Amino acid sequence: MHEDTLFGTTFGDYIEKHIGETGLKLVARVPYSNQSPNLTAEVTKVAAARPDILIGTGYYRDQTLMVKTLKEQNVKVKAIIGIANGAFSDPKFVQEMGKDAEYIMDVNYSYNPKNPKSKEVIEKYQQKYGSPLSSHAVYGYVVGKLIADALERAGSTDQEKIREALSKANFADHILPNKEIKFNEAGENINAAGVITQIQNGKKLVVFPEEYAEAKLIFPMPLQ
Repeated sequence: MHEDTLFGTTFGDYIEKHIGETGLKLVARVPYSNQSPNLTAEVTKVAAARPDILIGTGYYRDQTLMVKTLKEQNVKVKAIIGIANGAFSDPKFVQEMGKDAEYIMDVNYSYNPKNPKSKEVIEKYQQKYGSPLSSHAVYGYVVGKLIADALERAGSTDQEKIREALSKANFADHILPNKEIKFNEAGENINAAGVITQIQNGKKLVVFPEEYAEAKLIFPMPLQ
């Protein structure tokens, strides 16, 4: 179930194309307008398809509305999993939804909960801004450190020298759940990786991959 702009449609297309490779079967694909004030008809379609797993991609307002409507219609699934979800990885989603947010998962970028530096950054961020560290803030922080490292190695503010330094990065002083930051010829970080988080007892916790997990994945989600 996804919003119908380029963002949601891209993920929907990808899942439809590759779902068979996982041994799973797509039983329904339900797009919707992210400006829609009501998702009752769309959730009814989901209920009729009787899926084991519901995958959601969208923005904060519409994906929060989706979950509220699922609860209102008493739709039972074994798991709700977001992909780069604008709601499920947002700290305010737990605050707004309370117990209805429990056990919901998201595939997204995050910090490494097993890195002691992460705890320090989380605490300082909370003190300064009065809110939990978001995935966007994690990446802003890491980018800042990466650029500072490139500036030091370049020894210059010349843009070409800085770009050259960035291209040769082997940056391990970060809080991401992956190895060193290294770039290929296309400028992509070859070690970049998302994680699966799950909301448990009101907290968003990393549950996969196991090397970075701070809690065990709960599946299927208990009936509520």
